[in-house]
Amino acid sequence: MKRGLIAGVVALMFVCGIAAKSHAAEMKLGYIDMEKVFNEYEKTKTANAKLQDEQKKKRSDAEKMVTDINKLKEESELLSDDAKKGKEAMIKEKIKELRDYEKDTVNEIRDKLLSLRKEILDEITKIVDEKGKKEGYTYIFISDVMIFKDKAGDITEDVLKTLNAKSKK
Repeated sequence: MKRGLIAGVVALMFVCGIAAKSHAAEMKLGYIDMEKVFNEYEKTKTANAKLQDEQKKKRSDAEKMVTDINKLKEESELLSDDAKKGKEAMIKEKIKELRDYEKDTVNEIRDKLLSLRKEILDEITKIVDEKGKKEGYTYIFISDVMIFKDKAGDITEDVLKTLNAKSKK
């Protein structure tokens, strides 16, 4: 009886192994290097350059505000005590404006960056989805979480070419 049970289990394992192999042969797997696609996508490069230009302009504006505050401080040193109090109130107001400007700038740049990243990731996802459906992929993974990957499944360059071609249109 034990022999029959063991033989049955071995036969079942053999059949399951063949079924799993057969199913795996029908699956088409791919992966992309999301970081590479994101960083080498022309739209990402353009967006980053625009954000950097905007940051430089905002930084320049903040530096001008600091210069104005320093001038007011220098001017206040030459004034009488009563006039100095009025100037110090003006200086405090300018410092508050500078802090608010810097805080608003950081939030504005962060929000733009997050919005652009979401938009770009949505575009990448759409292209990967279209490619997966068109070429019959069962699954497409992000390569960062894979322990082993065969280069044959890497569709990173294809996705990049498609994205950059669409962004030029």
